[in-house]
Amino acid sequence: VANWVELDKTGWSVELDPSARGNGNTLIDGKGGSNGNDVYKTGDFWFVVDMKSEKTMTGLGIDYYKNSGSASSPKKVTISTSIDNETWVTQGTVDTPQAYNHYFQFFTPQNIRYVKVELAERYNGYIDVTEVYVYNAQ
Repeated sequence: VANWVELDKTGWSVELDPSARGNGNTLIDGKGGSNGNDVYKTGDFWFVVDMKSEKTMTGLGIDYYKNSGSASSPKKVTISTSIDNETWVTQGTVDTPQAYNHYFQFFTPQNIRYVKVELAERYNGYIDVTEVYVYNAQ
């Protein structure tokens, strides 16, 4: 989206579903793209981005790994947000095409600290994520 600006991820952390493989913080290391550092699983998994303080966000982007010549993206993505990591507001669940990245725009800006992303169903052997991006409109 033309007026989106990526938020600086310095100091952020990622909690990763214990059943997934990899280090959750690779999702915010700036080394995304279809061949970046990754976290993956042969089934559904989730991760939570902690931005360490409340921020306004209008959208989210996710990059996926290139595996056997195709994107290792999920068929469904659910995004939830929270101020306190206890009370969650589901922003929606979207059916997604197989692609190297997905972008999600919220209907209204959200003032939040935590973003939970749940990835479900798979097109090929793995759901394999390399980077997550958080955006605000300028």
